[in-house]
Amino acid sequence: MNRRQFIGSFAAVAALPAAAGEGRDKPLLKVGLLSDTHIRNDKKSCVRVGGAWKLFRREGVDMVANMGDIADHNYPEGYKGYRETVDEAWPQGADHPREVYVFAWHDYYGYQGDMDRNTPKWQEACELAASLLKSPNGLYDSFELKGFPFVVMPQWADFKRYEAMVADAVAKHPGKPVFVCDHVPPFETVYNSRIWGDRRRYDILKKYPSVVDLTGHVHQSLRIDTSVWQGPFTVVNCGCLSTWGGNLVGTAPTRKPCFNVLVMDVFRDRLEFRRFDIRRPETEICADARWVVPLPFDESSAPLAPARRAKATPVAAFPRGARLEAMPDAVPFKRFNLSFPEARGGGAFEYRIEIERKAADGAWKAYARQDIFTDFYLEDFEKKGQAAHSFPAGYFTEGETVRFSVTPVNAYGTKGRPIVAEAIVPAKAKDGMLVWRSDDPMKECPCLTGLKGGSPLKVDGDGFYLHNTHEARLILPKGVWDGPAGTKFRFTIDMRMIQDGGGQWTLVLRNPTPLQNANQRIATPKGDSGLQRYVIEFTKPKADYDYYFLVREGTPGKVRFEHVEIERLV
Repeated sequence: MNRRQFIGSFAAVAALPAAAGEGRDKPLLKVGLLSDTHIRNDKKSCVRVGGAWKLFRREGVDMVANMGDIADHNYPEGYKGYRETVDEAWPQGADHPREVYVFAWHDYYGYQGDMDRNTPKWQEACELAASLLKSPNGLYDSFELKGFPFVVMPQWADFKRYEAMVADAVAKHPGKPVFVCDHVPPFETVYNSRIWGDRRRYDILKKYPSVVDLTGHVHQSLRIDTSVWQGPFTVVNCGCLSTWGGNLVGTAPTRKPCFNVLVMDVFRDRLEFRRFDIRRPETEICADARWVVPLPFDESSAPLAPARRAKATPVAAFPRGARLEAMPDAVPFKRFNLSFPEARGGGAFEYRIEIERKAADGAWKAYARQDIFTDFYLEDFEKKGQAAHSFPAGYFTEGETVRFSVTPVNAYGTKGRPIVAEAIVPAKAKDGMLVWRSDDPMKECPCLTGLKGGSPLKVDGDGFYLHNTHEARLILPKGVWDGPAGTKFRFTIDMRMIQDGGGQWTLVLRNPTPLQNANQRIATPKGDSGLQRYVIEFTKPKADYDYYFLVREGTPGKVRFEHVEIERLV
């Protein structure tokens, strides 16, 4: 069925009169949506799940769907505790809603010690989880509820089967939205799906305009406007009930507790998605900006399309008279501390913080950028009205003049006016012992493809590595990470990255066995980053950990490493 046929057939359905006694605005179907609950191996970890189910019971939903990563690992006792928690929050009975479970990577992770996602054991592990949850659906499923079609997919779907099931549901239900319960969102749709999304899902679903893809995986606050997306079809992310971090250039966002769930109300002429914090179930989040998807779907007028929403979103702004304070913490100093008032209104989403150094000729040259979130994701009672950020001493050279700028940015990338402050870098505290440094790391350190083995990356005529694989790792000299468990390190790297198509790589120091990162993923700027400095301070958990520097994800492009320094901190 093409888009015009779909719109015409749904218009006929939507035009039918309401059933006797049924108000026009009474939902035909109500669905509770949650995701990424990441419970542990005990019932105590299911408290937020219980809160969500109590909220859904209050709302009188017909179905509750968990979009995957139900447990943090394949935890049998956790799944049993989940089942008990659900039955306590909403006992089995005539009004008990249909349950749906999507099975994903963390529901397999650690099953019988297995870590290889390419083995068939993931199916065995998820089937065990399904049996302990008493799930009515298997890894794949399709069904109707009150006349509306649903398709359930595991994270590692057989994509021929995936498309066949979606196509079949669309064909059998002309004129109706087809709800796909998924874990991974299609690539470059909702927030953070450029890094965490899946291209194959996008390539399939773009053929089916009636699809509403319900997803999880990216761990985000539902106060993020870009949690919903419309293009050739519709994608809605269901937030998480564990922690969220987000994607920020130049920084590794801290993990923040998240309490967000959705209720989807299905009407004859629209879908409405209401957002909730389970700590305050009686209050809808952002009630004045509810996500509404008109039916029938029409891409040309879809109100939640990014370009359309970007035009309607105000420019973020600081309060009048706002000032940026930039102060070293002490003399000798270890960090530069920034303080400034929070931007209010205007869809303020994040702050772009940039550092420039003053050259001998008086020109300013940018060399570092770190983005941080505004307080948009907090409840009013949690907001302090003042923002703060700091840069470790590794970003600075004693005696130089630097300029900090902080620019408010909305969720669609529109920048407001910055506030600026200059400072002279004082003497640094002697808090580190130099272990190793190089002003030519591309000569002294091999850079290999993949996470193990691999071949050297090729270098172009301009001195850039051609990074056209998913992962590339810079191998640091043997012995630079020597020290007992608890040793603190500072890793500094200057690099330039160029990617086409708006791609972003992520950066981590990684210990390969056991697999453990020294830091949360740091996202790189899009396009040509210019020279950027990254400083990672961390504590080594075990004596034998040995890290390489990993540049991964993103799209094909070029990378040049210009300086690396490793210090052991005291």
